[in-house]
Amino acid sequence: METGSRVGKYALEEKLGEGGNGQVFAARDTVLGRRVALKLLHGQLITDATVAGRFRQEAQAMAQLSHPNVVVMHDFVADGPRWAIVMELVERGETLGTILKREGRMAPARAVRIAMGVASALGHAHARGIVHRDVKPANVLVLRDHGRETAKLTDFGIARVMHGERRTGAQLTLGTLWYIAPEQAQSSGVDARADIYSLGASLYEALTGRVVFPYDNVARVLAAHIGETAPAPSQLVAGIPPRLDALVMRCIAKNPDERPANGDALRALLEDCLAEIEGHGTGIPSTRAVSEMQASIDAARASAQGAGSIRPLPPPIAPAPLPGMGQTPRAPGGSGVTEDSGRLGLYIGIGTLVVVVGACLIGSLLFVVSLVLR
Repeated sequence: METGSRVGKYALEEKLGEGGNGQVFAARDTVLGRRVALKLLHGQLITDATVAGRFRQEAQAMAQLSHPNVVVMHDFVADGPRWAIVMELVERGETLGTILKREGRMAPARAVRIAMGVASALGHAHARGIVHRDVKPANVLVLRDHGRETAKLTDFGIARVMHGERRTGAQLTLGTLWYIAPEQAQSSGVDARADIYSLGASLYEALTGRVVFPYDNVARVLAAHIGETAPAPSQLVAGIPPRLDALVMRCIAKNPDERPANGDALRALLEDCLAEIEGHGTGIPSTRAVSEMQASIDAARASAQGAGSIRPLPPPIAPAPLPGMGQTPRAPGGSGVTEDSGRLGLYIGIGTLVVVVGACLIGSLLFVVSLVLR
């Protein structure tokens, strides 16, 4: 379609982009007067049950989400052969993919802030049973407002509800090649941890300026995701903080069990990394980390007690209070030092000091007088 055309109540104003399945326009809602982004499915694809179903699925997934880091969906239009998803128009920004193509890579703090926004969006989706399955820099919009950047996740075109219908192998591998999780590449069942892998691969690129496995052969890239260990970001770029370096490698672990469980868990870990980068780290574990450590201790203790190998630990012994902290020190022999005796000692000390100072002044005066008389 061309600018000036209408889809339902939306007038197309400017073409923003085009892909294999459709076009994206800036449009105006002729009833409410606001500008929106309109994702229009190619007319000939409406008869393709797979593509049309995926398009509806994207709209349904987005309709369940309301979060500052998710692009807002306003409407779904089915106007004869013209189907469109109507979304928030992000005018003061660009995709993370575009930024990385222009700048190569980002400073760690900036990359972590953007990743935190995406992780927060994923946490919101994961809590509602939605797996995005196509997290990549091209699907992260970076909005700039008065020098501040906000990441917004978009394009839920191949999202699915966890524990819902099974997909065919072809559908399960629709995630973009460079960021696809090993289990997704193998057409296995996926959950929130597949999104964590993809976000980890995106963060890897933001930090290093290259994708995790920069091969030009599709089969080799897929094989690498499944069985090859990538170099740590710190091996490619100097200055990557150790905690962030380790977290990225944990996100792209082959075994999903080794990754953070969902978007919220990853965001908490990224917050710790950012605090360390910005010099706010105290070396004291966060509340979340303490809770995890305590849970591990409790589990180990319960397991050991069940096996009869150890006895329950005694309660901790309270430390004795220090002198002056809620008790009166005792003098040898058991006699207490009273407040009155302490005050008397103070007065004697002050009186002695006054006498000494006075004597010194009188001596000085006599010395000066003797000099004058001579």
